[in-house]
Formats: sequence, structure tokens, C-alpha cells
Amino acid sequence: MKLDPEGYEEKLLLIYCHFESSLHLLLQQSTLNSSLDLVVSKDLGDLKMFL
Repeated sequence: MKLDPEGYEEKLLLIYCHFESSLHLLLQQSTLNSSLDLVVSKDLGDLKMFL
């Protein structure tokens, strides 16, 4: 992080945007049907733990 703080910040923002997109997708899927997509759920959980 000390060598490239801008690159680290860009990467973190990219991961956060991916998290928000996955959350939005999960919420949309939950309104369409009662079963959740396990791939999206796992991805969201992994991103949550990272952040």
C-alpha cells in the first residue's frame, strides 16, 4: 500500500462497486422469486468479509 496508494484505492473502490452490484442483483432476485442464487450469495459473502 505504501508503494502505490492510488492503485490500492482504485482497487478497493472497484471491489466495493462489485459488492454493491452483487447486493443489488441479490435484492432484485429476491423480489422475483423466493429462492436465492447461491453463487451470488457466496460472492456477496466473500466480498463482505474482504471489505
